[in-house]
Amino acid sequence: MNHKRARLFLEHLEKRDLLASILAEVTMTSGWATFGQALPQATAWDYLQVGVLDTQTDVKTTWPDGSIKFAVVTADVLAAGTFPVTQGAPAAGTVPGWDGLHTAVLSTGETDWQALSAGPAQSTWLAGPLVTETRRVVTPQNHLGVPHPFLKVVFDERWYRDGQFRLDVTVENTRHAAGVQVWYVPSLYHQGIQVWNHGWTAHSYLTRWRQTVDFWYFSDVTPDFAPAVTAKAIPNYWGGVASFASGFDPYSPEFGILGVGSLNPFMPDHGGREELAPLPDWTARYLVHKNTDQKSWVLKHGDLAGSWPVHVREDDFGFVTIDARPNYWLDPRAEPQDRPQGDLSQTGPLVPDNAHQPSLAYVPYLMTGDRYYADELAAWAN
Repeated sequence: MNHKRARLFLEHLEKRDLLASILAEVTMTSGWATFGQALPQATAWDYLQVGVLDTQTDVKTTWPDGSIKFAVVTADVLAAGTFPVTQGAPAAGTVPGWDGLHTAVLSTGETDWQALSAGPAQSTWLAGPLVTETRRVVTPQNHLGVPHPFLKVVFDERWYRDGQFRLDVTVENTRHAAGVQVWYVPSLYHQGIQVWNHGWTAHSYLTRWRQTVDFWYFSDVTPDFAPAVTAKAIPNYWGGVASFASGFDPYSPEFGILGVGSLNPFMPDHGGREELAPLPDWTARYLVHKNTDQKSWVLKHGDLAGSWPVHVREDDFGFVTIDARPNYWLDPRAEPQDRPQGDLSQTGPLVPDNAHQPSLAYVPYLMTGDRYYADELAAWAN
């Protein structure tokens, strides 16, 4: 009996120490902060806590023992500072999502193809007392109600407790069943008011692009990558890695919708490419030095991962799998039933390659927990 009581007392002490231990230290400016947090095994379960701030935890993956492997964390940051992340406790409530507010218009000059975010959400990415993010996948229609034969619009809408929100829109030309290059002028509307627009866009087959619109000023988060290193989620880079930052012009064609960024457009090339490594060299620089320009560079290349023609979906919006199609090949030389049914001569100027594939969206996903990057990870892995 004494041995049992001693064991229970030791377990209590271990739990108390775990609750008090600092798992990470995250630097944030004021505003709503949503970020990704990777953790080693057996360091936290179910919930995390950021300082004494109101905190929400959306666990995405767990270790075999049930502890948190990766979670998306949201906190209401009242003033800028560096905050400890510790084991947390559950919080009650869920922020209701809204619908019917957002429209994407893809204009060909002759026809306006419109997608309206309305009706029940098909899935939920974040849910809790601070923030809700839901997804609606919509086929654009013309004024006669005819659906577009190739395109899909993905609305990922994030609503915070006080009414602030972020609109995250992806337009896809990724159908296994059909596809060609499509030209249009895209624009986004909130409650009928245009909030973003772009010039003529050549949307190639098997590609996708992303645009976010923030309806407030959100926190700028500097992650703590030490737990991810301990968890072996990323390498432990030498501190002497050069600290220079590669600036970019967001208005240049290379970094615009469906651009190539700084990558070689012919991926089979194998020498002298800064993106070929376990992680690209610009990512290594950011992981070590956490420079703001380096961060922008990393995230922009994560966005542009969608520019490459490697994205194939079934009509239920699930990815094509080798379980369902064991001889599938993204190549015109494949048997007709074993390749995308659209026009593979219209996949655009970027040529992908399995053997020299860079890691574009992985660290952006670890940093932000954004669903777009999770989709990119799945598409490239597939």
